[in-house]
Amino acid sequence: MTITTQAASSGIVLEDADVTSEFPEGFRIKVRARSQHEITSIAIRLHIAQQARGGYDYLKFQEGTLVSGELLWRTNTVANYIPPGTAIHYNFEISDSAGNRLETPQEQFVYHDPRFEWDEISDGSVTVFFHGDVDRARITLDTAVKTIASVGPLLGSGTNTPISITLCSTLAEMRRATLSSSRALDQHLITDGQAFTRYGTLLVLGSNNLKATTSHEVIHILVSRAGDGIVRKVPPWLQEGLAEYGSEGHQSSYSSALKAGIRRNDVLPVTHMGSLPGRPNDVLLFYGQAEAIVQMMIEDFGPDTMRQFLALHKGGAKIDDALKQTYGLDRTGIENRWRDSVGVDLYESPYQFANRPTPIPIPTRLPYTLQRHPQGQFVGSIGPNASPDQQSGSKFISDQAQDAITNLDGAPASTDVHGGFSNSEEESSVSGNSCRIVEGSPVDGVLAFGLVGMVTAMAIRERKRRR
Repeated sequence: MTITTQAASSGIVLEDADVTSEFPEGFRIKVRARSQHEITSIAIRLHIAQQARGGYDYLKFQEGTLVSGELLWRTNTVANYIPPGTAIHYNFEISDSAGNRLETPQEQFVYHDPRFEWDEISDGSVTVFFHGDVDRARITLDTAVKTIASVGPLLGSGTNTPISITLCSTLAEMRRATLSSSRALDQHLITDGQAFTRYGTLLVLGSNNLKATTSHEVIHILVSRAGDGIVRKVPPWLQEGLAEYGSEGHQSSYSSALKAGIRRNDVLPVTHMGSLPGRPNDVLLFYGQAEAIVQMMIEDFGPDTMRQFLALHKGGAKIDDALKQTYGLDRTGIENRWRDSVGVDLYESPYQFANRPTPIPIPTRLPYTLQRHPQGQFVGSIGPNASPDQQSGSKFISDQAQDAITNLDGAPASTDVHGGFSNSEEESSVSGNSCRIVEGSPVDGVLAFGLVGMVTAMAIRERKRRR
């Protein structure tokens, strides 16, 4: 994408700008600009697909009145990854030393694999990018449009937001374009499609499963738009279950894995799994089981209930709360309803019968005082003019001081502190520099050390007085 000369009344002129793909490393931005004053900064602002938030960065150049800047915007890490076929909207902001500023109009660049010459066909909100076989591209486009028309109303998701599909001709091209989740899975499973819901972008392999894959991945985007909230996303079992239930054609490998799992009485707790399993055979079972559970939810409770649930979830409700409000069951209840219908063991949460600790009330801690005070914890006083109450307290201090004096003379340092707290059974065992709080005591190590420090200081003071 190349931008022609643009000028502003400020005197800054954008003579040339070019954005080129270096997929998968990233895309390179080049700018040439001039001004009567030294140009001090050139920034590019990006908005990727339908994302509300954008990003920006500064091009590198040597300051002058005529400059050429360059930047490689990297996409080759998990955090920065952008799938091919994604539309990127951008504009430039250029400033000079006199305080002048030029902001260019927004342009669009579609991020493609530069090894191929790309064509495109569109229908409504769907665009298919392809190279080579146009017939497969038309099949992909028709399938996507039909899926949106049939499944969109079921989910309550919008049907007018753009969806971009990149059709890969070979498995090698597909693997180069997608994010790998596991080397083991790559070796045993072929990824026919991948949806990037936040971008509205799909990658589809032009295989014999083209219709089923296209439909499946389009539904992922529709489910995300219908049910994803700001914080909570639709969980994997519901995403995959809805995508399989509504897709055109079904994977026989999923059905076979499900039948085998039911026969062995060995199925997965899919509604409590936050991600797909790691073993290839378990992945097939996960898909088959998720579809069966979703089919039960729609056929037993009706499509309106699913639409209401997704709306509640999108609004921020926790998944179990949203399920209870619409289905009258939480995740465990939904899963066990299905398990009971196929005759496998019911799911029991590992935390259901766990012993919970008895809560212990936290006492109110008051500052220690040498005189009785309603907002203090009395420990006593030392001195010839002490009151009877203070004298009784000084007995405690003197006894502890005597032990401390003995310890200062070389005896084993071991002091058990009692009676200085509101509960006579509260105890702290102090030895050397370590402090162990006896179970059930409300006194922490800092307070225990503080009290012993106070006793030791008084002991030293009394020792000096005796001398």
